Amino acid sequence: MENISGLLYKEEQNFPAWFYLLFFLWIPFIVIVFVINPELFKESDFMLAILLAVLFEFLIIALMGKLTILVRWNEMVVRIGFFGLRMLKIRKNEIKDVKVVEGKLWKMYGGWGIKGTWGTVAFIYSGGGGVEIELINSKQGLLKVKLSKAVISSKNPWRLAEAIMSIS
Repeated sequence: MENISGLLYKEEQNFPAWFYLLFFLWIPFIVIVFVINPELFKESDFMLAILLAVLFEFLIIALMGKLTILVRWNEMVVRIGFFGLRMLKIRKNEIKDVKVVEGKLWKMYGGWGIKGTWGTVAFIYSGGGGVEIELINSKQGLLKVKLSKAVISSKNPWRLAEAIMSIS
């Protein structure tokens, strides 16, 4: 269990409900195929492929289906998935500037999810605005990639920006 002492701000975001609906929309069509052609039940390769596809979708949702933002008195941590994999950890000495971004981030960055280019990472989960953090000398992740900017969507970007600026 993670220690959450000194917590200034916490936000959890999920993808919109219609996203999950679209993600699993192909399953009723497979059922229709089985109703039309019941001989496919006997083909184990076909059944195995469908089972693996469904398991893969559940794994993707478990690993990326939730964004958690924790701002503590000394750091900000961004975690993804229902397992809470830490993706980003920023301390005060790594922050150059914090700006609130108005508008729809998913339009600016081309969709929902985790987006990245050289030096920039964006976590887009909600449909509203977010916070853009300019970083100095920050190496993040397993590969220790150097980041110059992090963009994080938020349901309340002004409150998130205020909490980030109050990190000591």
